[in-house]
Amino acid sequence: MQNEILTFLKNVEEPVSTHEIMEYLSRKGYSPDEEELVRVMKEIPSSKLQTEYDASVVDPAPSVLYKAGPEA
Repeated sequence: MQNEILTFLKNVEEPVSTHEIMEYLSRKGYSPDEEELVRVMKEIPSSKLQTEYDASVVDPAPSVLYKAGPEA
């Protein structure tokens, strides 16, 4: 599943949300819940997966966005 996530992120230009990654994975036959997806993504080295925070979300806990890192 990590390879599918990285493939998706390398093919999109903008950082994406966990929800968008889950939608992509469901089209590829995976069905992780959000907790499982976050756990899998935390296992990906930061050189391959970069995390950003969405400043446009007015919330005490900003939305997390993901994009492919330089080594993905």
